[in-house]
Amino acid sequence: MRNPLSLLSWGLHAGLRRDIARLERLYYEPYEKTCEAKVATLRELVRHAMENVPFYREFYGKAGVVADDLRTFDDLKHLPYVCKEDFRKVPIEERTARNISRRRRRPATTSGSTGQPFSLYMDLADSPMETAAHNLFQIWSGWRPGERVAYVRQKFTKMPFDATRQWFKTRLGMSTIRVLSDELDRETVPKVMEELVAKRVTLLQGYASSLCTLARQWRDARPSSIRSVISIAETLTEDDARMLSERLGAEVFRDYSMNECMRAGFECDRHDGYHVDPLRSIVETAKGYRGQDEIVVTNLTNRVHPFIRYRAGDVGRLTFDPCPCGRRTPRIEGLGGRVLDVIELPSGKELNIHVFGKPFRSYEHAVDCWQARQVGERELEMLVEVSEAFSDAMAERIREELEAATEGTMAVRVRKVDRIPLGKNGKRDRVVSLARLRAIRGESDEGGATLAKGGGR
Repeated sequence: MRNPLSLLSWGLHAGLRRDIARLERLYYEPYEKTCEAKVATLRELVRHAMENVPFYREFYGKAGVVADDLRTFDDLKHLPYVCKEDFRKVPIEERTARNISRRRRRPATTSGSTGQPFSLYMDLADSPMETAAHNLFQIWSGWRPGERVAYVRQKFTKMPFDATRQWFKTRLGMSTIRVLSDELDRETVPKVMEELVAKRVTLLQGYASSLCTLARQWRDARPSSIRSVISIAETLTEDDARMLSERLGAEVFRDYSMNECMRAGFECDRHDGYHVDPLRSIVETAKGYRGQDEIVVTNLTNRVHPFIRYRAGDVGRLTFDPCPCGRRTPRIEGLGGRVLDVIELPSGKELNIHVFGKPFRSYEHAVDCWQARQVGERELEMLVEVSEAFSDAMAERIREELEAATEGTMAVRVRKVDRIPLGKNGKRDRVVSLARLRAIRGESDEGGATLAKGGGR
């Protein structure tokens, strides 16, 4: 059932509906056409950054960047990459455009690949199109204006007035419910699910770990009203996606977003990669930490705190093959978590979140959550939140499978805990490697290489 007041607000907001229709049309435009428009926008953004942002004036000045030289996508190679470490070295005011009113600034933070938050500003002038993208992606997932949406997260941050006003605009046409995942356990989950069913929630959206906590704790019949789930902010493994679909009886979609570049990509109903935003983002890849393909994004609409050729710290690749859905934008494939969220074996083989998740496929009824922690060069500890059904025999089989995955080069132990701690960003990391821990301490890897580099081309 759709909420009449939400439907009324949707009907009255013609501007939002026009923006949604425009954005949807752009997904079907020829790629070459959208490239031309993006390069023109990028050229103006670079000129703006060099004139009004002290950081970019110096950064690009040293690199000899000339904005007018940017005529095609191939010319992006003339712009050096920038990363979180470059930004952390200077105060936020040095990274902020001085010719734009403070009223357009929306304060935000991101934890980045090392778990160390750094502050940034989002541009409230982009709010109309961000609102359109938010609603469009929910429509892709099967949501209809007026239906209820539940947001499942570890925490909900307070927002300033302008951002709060935008939050309500973003949710025009929907009734929302907030669920704190830290309050979810075997006693509270049935009550929460009863409320979601009673209020006929059709869409669940939240961090992957939060959604999985909710679904794994739900032991009874599938909630009849929920049709779709959107996982954001964290890597959702194929096993977890299957579990969510089976437990909740819903279709699962993934969103690739970050505060630095908002919604850079979203899955369509073919679930074959994330369609890159045709208007507001440029997505590339570059060789990152230890030769991995790393996502590089440019936010074309944030003029308050520009992010140009920004190394996002995520492992992934681009494909330009046509999608069966008919949309013609490139797609991001193979997202495997953060570049530091891998554990390297002496042989050079890398283990990521997907490898560590495999041993738990047979024990979804007994394991609610897990985290792989590298505690030494040849030591791995698996933290697990478990139910009463978990046994020592299960722990031993998990240990054996993981030791086999490490080619016998690491000692593995499985440790039961009441709660796996959250990171500073409110997320629950699935893989904590020595590389990540060294980065948090500001150290380098064994070869002395810097863990996060900017300034390269």
